[in-house]
Amino acid sequence: MDKGSLNFGHSGTLTQVQKKSLLRCLIDKVVIHRVARDTVRTRIIWKGGDTTNVDLPIPVGSLAELTNAQELETQVVSLSQQSIDDQVIAQQLTATGYRDRHYMQNSPAQYSQNYPA
Repeated sequence: MDKGSLNFGHSGTLTQVQKKSLLRCLIDKVVIHRVARDTVRTRIIWKGGDTTNVDLPIPVGSLAELTNAQELETQVVSLSQQSIDDQVIAQQLTATGYRDRHYMQNSPAQYSQNYPA
């Protein structure tokens, strides 16, 4: 299936209910397998036999449970020691693919409050 053919979501021509109904007609099965504490591997089996595989991040209970928690902490400390503003640090980390445990754009100060000592 051409990925471009599923861009109906942004056109505004279909309601949310219609989009869900259309997907139910196209999808045969969805298989989800946890590959890490903060990631699930999702396999969509389309009617007709094609498959789509994607690893998706999921919320976790604490920053320490993120796969890249140590790297994230190191980056925050390093940038913080350079006297870079929390908002700028958060934007830089988000731009490079980091996320917080709840998918919100918290500031580094908020990370340290949530991080267990």
